[in-house]
Amino acid sequence: MERSIFSKIIEGEIPCHKVYEDNLTFAFMDIAPIQQGMVVLVVKQQIDRFEDLPELEAAAWMHAAQKIMKAMKASFPSAKRIGLRIEGFDVPHAHGVLVPLTSPADFRAEQPSSDPDHDQLAAIANLLKKELSRYGK
Repeated sequence: MERSIFSKIIEGEIPCHKVYEDNLTFAFMDIAPIQQGMVVLVVKQQIDRFEDLPELEAAAWMHAAQKIMKAMKASFPSAKRIGLRIEGFDVPHAHGVLVPLTSPADFRAEQPSSDPDHDQLAAIANLLKKELSRYGK
C-alpha cells in the first residue's frame, strides 16, 4: 500500500498543526474544517479500515479521542457537543474527526473551498494543547 497523506503528516514530511500525539495515535487540525476547531485523529500505523485495527490501536484511538474531546469542550464552551465521526473514504488510513457542534446540522455542513487560515489553526491547536496538558498522557 502506498503511504497515505496521514503517514506523511505523522512522519513530518507534510506540515500540520499538531494537537496531540502518543505512541499509537496522532491528532492535528483539519485544514478544511466543516466547523472551526475540527480535529483529525489517526492511528500511527497505516491501516486502511477502522474495523481492521488491532484491539490495542482501537482502544488507544478511543482513549485519545476522549481526552481531546474534553479539551475541545473546555476550549469551545459554546459547543453543545463534541461530535465524533469515523471516516475512511478519502484517505486509506483509519481516522476520524472530532467536531465542536451546536446542532446536528453542524455535522452536515459543507467544507469551505477557501485556503486554510493557518494562523487561526495554529492558535486553536495551541489552545487545545494547553488544555490537553491538564489531562496528562
